Amino acid sequence: LGARVVLEVQGSLLGLMRSLSSEAVLISRGDALPAFDYHCPLLSLPLVFKTDLTNIPSPKPYLSAAPYKCEEWAQRLGVKGKPRVGLVWSGSTDHKNDHNRSLTLQQLLPHLPDSCEYVSMQKVVREVDVQVLEGSGISHYGQELKDFTDTAALCELMDLVISVDTSVAHLAGALGKTTWV
Repeated sequence: LGARVVLEVQGSLLGLMRSLSSEAVLISRGDALPAFDYHCPLLSLPLVFKTDLTNIPSPKPYLSAAPYKCEEWAQRLGVKGKPRVGLVWSGSTDHKNDHNRSLTLQQLLPHLPDSCEYVSMQKVVREVDVQVLEGSGISHYGQELKDFTDTAALCELMDLVISVDTSVAHLAGALGKTTWV
């Protein structure tokens, strides 16, 4: 709408947000803010932009994964023999509604057909899931996910992302990937 936009994001999102097709100035949360005239929380933007059911969902992705990151992750994943499905079965234990959104890997496993290759997109695996994950045949790269540019690249290489309500579900949707929540 003609404004100079300053977008403050968590440091782990800074690289990913650079893929926005925008002239926005990006700063990391906690850095000094430049001078500004107005402030608008992100969740108020739909009201400001008059968002309604006629203009959502977006007809195209609005975030993109860095091509060099996709190449790195494609090499890590190796040759694809079956459809790849990214999985996130639990979120942060600090989330106030986590008990209603997360499940254990043991609860999820019986519902995963053998016709797919599964990739854990969990950054952190809960103690209850560690041994189950090790014996499951699901690939896991938790400590290699340095920030959301890595997660975006991994999403990009999936045929489907299945996630509980976490940042990964929102990221996959923003990338235009088929996502089941």
